[in-house]
Amino acid sequence: LVTSMHENWFCMRCINTSKPTGEGAIVMKTASFILIA
Repeated sequence: LVTSMHENWFCMRCINTSKPTGEGAIVMKTASFILIA
């Protein structure tokens, strides 16, 4: 589960790198993912 979470986080980070609000979106997605998991 941890490995999968890291892979998903890394993927989202790469996708959102070009977006100025990417970091904020990643934090929210990661927090939501952790709460769900």
